[in-house]
This record gives sequence, C-alpha cells and structure tokens, in this order.
Amino acid sequence: MTPFPCLWQALQDVTDPRGARGQRYHFTPLMVFTVLAVLAGARSYRDVITFIRERRHQLNELFGTRLTRAPALNTLR
Repeated sequence: MTPFPCLWQALQDVTDPRGARGQRYHFTPLMVFTVLAVLAGARSYRDVITFIRERRHQLNELFGTRLTRAPALNTLR
C-alpha cells in the first residue's frame, strides 16, 4: 500500500507540463516528494532536493520508486 494514497491519486491526475525530451523522473513521485518536503519545512528548491537526497532510500521503499539520486535543481523548477 502506498502511503498518502489520496495525495498520490490526486497528483496522478495533474498533467505533466514538461516536454517529453529528457524526462528522467516520473512526475507524480516528484510532486509527492515535493509536497512532503514542504510539509517537513522545506522553503526552497534546494531544501526539497536535500530532503529527497537524505531520504531517497526510505522514499523508494515506501513508494515503490527507484530514484538513484535526487533530481537536479532545474528538474524541480
């Protein structure tokens, strides 16, 4: 079972505004992880990246994702 199933489902319905070229990360996990980072006190893109980098293994385990590293700053922008 995925934690925060309502949040996950709601964000799955959001259209990915990125172009198809160069997409390394799926949109829904990025958005969910960004929301979690903000709830944990992140106030900038760098804070979000730090949150993901420090908790990547736990996030992968909890959400069934396969992040090998945190996204770059421009990926979140």
